Amino acid sequence: MTALPRDTRDTLYNGEVEHAVIGAPLIEPAVIAAIAKVVRPEDFYLESCGWAFEAELQLYRDGKAIDTLTLEAELAQRDHWAGTGSVFLSDCISATPTALHAVSHGEVVADFSKRRRALDLSGALAKAALSSNGTFPAELALTAATLTKMSEGLKPSDKSRRVVHCDIEMLEPLKPLDEIVRGVLAAEQVNVWSGDGGIGKTYCAIDLCAAVAYGKTRWVDFDIVNGGPALIVDEQSGHRRLVRRVKNVLVGHGIEPQGRIAWLTFPHYKLVSQPKDADALRETIRAANARVVIFDSLLNVVESTGTGNPENDSVSMGDLFSVLRQVACECECTIILLHHVNRGGGYRGSTAIKDESDGLVILSRAGDSDVVRFKSEKLRDFEPFGFSAKLNFGSGTFNLSPMSVDDDKGERLSKTMIYCLDFWAGHGDSKIKDMAGPDSPFKEATIRSAVNDLVNMGRAVRRDSGGTGVIGTYGLPTQMTVTL
Repeated sequence: MTALPRDTRDTLYNGEVEHAVIGAPLIEPAVIAAIAKVVRPEDFYLESCGWAFEAELQLYRDGKAIDTLTLEAELAQRDHWAGTGSVFLSDCISATPTALHAVSHGEVVADFSKRRRALDLSGALAKAALSSNGTFPAELALTAATLTKMSEGLKPSDKSRRVVHCDIEMLEPLKPLDEIVRGVLAAEQVNVWSGDGGIGKTYCAIDLCAAVAYGKTRWVDFDIVNGGPALIVDEQSGHRRLVRRVKNVLVGHGIEPQGRIAWLTFPHYKLVSQPKDADALRETIRAANARVVIFDSLLNVVESTGTGNPENDSVSMGDLFSVLRQVACECECTIILLHHVNRGGGYRGSTAIKDESDGLVILSRAGDSDVVRFKSEKLRDFEPFGFSAKLNFGSGTFNLSPMSVDDDKGERLSKTMIYCLDFWAGHGDSKIKDMAGPDSPFKEATIRSAVNDLVNMGRAVRRDSGGTGVIGTYGLPTQMTVTL
């Protein structure tokens, strides 16, 4: 990129304001989420401030405290402490008498960044225009269009399908892939997890959310690279069931809730036909600062363009994925759509689901196993993978754990057994006829057989004294634990 002379470009920044943006989260950590909506690390002119803001964002995404000690440690881990130091942090705090104006200061930093970018582009445009002969080159028109967009006051966080780019941008450093879970998920992706009903897709998704949102270093067998809060868009479970499931997962991981997993129940988004719904989704994701967004399920969010099943309609699917990808890119998050499989075990519906997704993963269970298998069918940004994880249900707890060879030789839990354990975790001690109520997917005889097997395995106990004419009451043993 050809830039204007440094003495011109270097006037377009305010060092005191940049220091104040870094100091604000050190005074009031909660303000970092609002600042992140208006400014990015690369917007800072002072390299030390860009490093510090990136480190503050990482601390926030990891659910860690933001203070001088944690920031110092994060900068040192990134080999940036020598370029900042304690004097730098003191200057930042001194430049910040209050955090009330943090967002306004962030907007100033972003505005100066946009002006420097405009100067660089205009310099390149002027040089190319003076050196061209005859017809005005097409790339100059594209650069001029970019400058026009910038002059209209487009904020750095706003993106549009209609922004014109040109090959001059190739001279700038390419933004690296923003991985969330290494080799599995990255920002700006729309993924599909497809599995049979009752296989545990929702629990697996919530387990992922907990690991990413609460600063875990790994999820199952994969490193968490750049985590942060999570958002669940629920069109299936309802608030009561989802609360129970989220609680079970947090307890299963020994996590104290801190508001880093958010959800909406039955929002009934029409993301394609109602642009305001897509805007509302963006606002919700940004408010939650979500890195992972779960939709449960794909069928509930796709809109029909005809009379048939919308999941078989390639136009409907294409329109939906187009909107969701734009949302994922603008909000710098990954989106996972939970979906079902067909009778053959493959994803159900139009081939557009595979064509349009950035990642398609099939979840399966081998017979009555309590082991779930993840196998990629399509990945745009990663190498193919396949792994297994163990479904650990306990008394009001759930988590996924890596699958070892020994685990595969252990006891098996059928879907009915898992249903019973989940029912007791949510309802407490119960009679079999109550467990086989209208909401049960299993018949009473099937549940009775599963309960007897669980008692024999030591995973359930009978609470009453038994005897002729006594209707049995069953529940989880109080000493049951889950291997974390």
